[in-house]
Amino acid sequence: MGDFDKVMSAYLGYVDRVRSFIPYKRVALWKDFFLNPLKVIGASKDSIMTILKDLYMMGILSFIIWLASAFIPQAIVQLVLNPGMSAISIPLLAFMLIASIVFLAVLPLMSAAYAFLEFIVAKLVGGSADFSRHLFASAMPQLGMFAFLLPITILQAVLGIFSIIPFLGLALTCLLLPLQIVVLCAWLYTIYLKFLSFKEVHKVSGIRAAAIIIIPLIVIAVLVVALAMLFYTSIMGFLIGTSLPPRVS
Repeated sequence: MGDFDKVMSAYLGYVDRVRSFIPYKRVALWKDFFLNPLKVIGASKDSIMTILKDLYMMGILSFIIWLASAFIPQAIVQLVLNPGMSAISIPLLAFMLIASIVFLAVLPLMSAAYAFLEFIVAKLVGGSADFSRHLFASAMPQLGMFAFLLPITILQAVLGIFSIIPFLGLALTCLLLPLQIVVLCAWLYTIYLKFLSFKEVHKVSGIRAAAIIIIPLIVIAVLVVALAMLFYTSIMGFLIGTSLPPRVS
């Protein structure tokens, strides 16, 4: 066994330890998919509601980690170091918390909507899977990455608590850089997992599987640019209109 295999085996042990504290048992399936996607796809018969439940659970776990590592420590620091700003800080923190909860509620539905856009493209290129199978193939790479990165995510969260200490934040940023590289590599791997998944569930060629991934990204990018230009044009028109001198009748 090479050094990489030893490191990977040890790391997967940490993944299992962290996972053992999570009562939601399907996290184990997420991890298995990340390591052996085709085997998990072949055995899966999950419904749309099951996948949506998975997405919500991933969001809840991410929300808990964010609360413990970022929101609560920073809120305490702001309220302790700047007690005179409580009248401003407390409403702002409450707004951030409410906005995060709303985002948590909406994000899985947005993921399902994006998967439906992929599904339309898949049907246009000859894909054979139904939407539940497609949603499984679309969501599981993200879920698998979340499960695989659990130890790193928690380590980043713990170190992030200390980043609020002056001068220590810069040192921690340098320390976290290798972890960020690992996260980036895992994210790139999820694209490959989605490619494999679409190719398997839709029984299409590699080119068509790549099209199912790329075309929705292009559509979303075009829509974002169009909306940004429309917003910019509207704002500029309003500013120009308000800056013009009133007409003299």
